[in-house]
Amino acid sequence: MPREYPEVDDVRMPEGRTTGVYANGLAISFSPLDFTLDFLVGLTGEPVELPDGQRVLIRPQEVVARMRANPSLVWEIARNLTEAMQQYEDRFGMIRNLTDYENTELLNIETEDDNGQNEWIHFHCVKEADESLG
Repeated sequence: MPREYPEVDDVRMPEGRTTGVYANGLAISFSPLDFTLDFLVGLTGEPVELPDGQRVLIRPQEVVARMRANPSLVWEIARNLTEAMQQYEDRFGMIRNLTDYENTELLNIETEDDNGQNEWIHFHCVKEADESLG
């Protein structure tokens, strides 16, 4: 008779990925089938004058990692992150919201993908042009 053993996950990190990548932004989009999480790092901004004369700071965001997952996994990630954040705050104090930092804001943009499906993109960015434009 076969023995039953408890299953134990053995997570392995491929060589070359052990340090991970740094990100200071996140863009999230979704379709009916999956979520896409693009981890971003902000690059040096470039002042630009728009055709209407408004001056803005274009702040490029480079995707340093992309993760695609089904909604069930994203739900588990959100649940586990919430639990980990509570443990972090219990140990180190309250985490500041990105909007607490000067000159940033969170944006929620509804777009349409290549197949005509609505999707949402959430990310943080520089709110307004800096003084060097003036």
